[in-house]
Amino acid sequence: MGAIRQYTKQALSVTEQIDLLKSRGLNLTDYSAATKFLSEVSYFRFIQYLRPMEMDKTTHIFKANSQFEDAVALYNFD
Repeated sequence: MGAIRQYTKQALSVTEQIDLLKSRGLNLTDYSAATKFLSEVSYFRFIQYLRPMEMDKTTHIFKANSQFEDAVALYNFD
């Protein structure tokens, strides 16, 4: 068995998660719906549905006109 990994990053609040996504260029039209959605669905589970919208896979900057609601629709479809 390998060594135990220590994680030093602090968890982000839902508000901080939304601010991070917005700072990377993701558009969202309904802040309260986004807050509710991210409160119910794990950020790390949902982020996989945002990957196709990323322009840069290293910095996680989104392509122009990327919409939070489109990723939610993809999540709900899947």
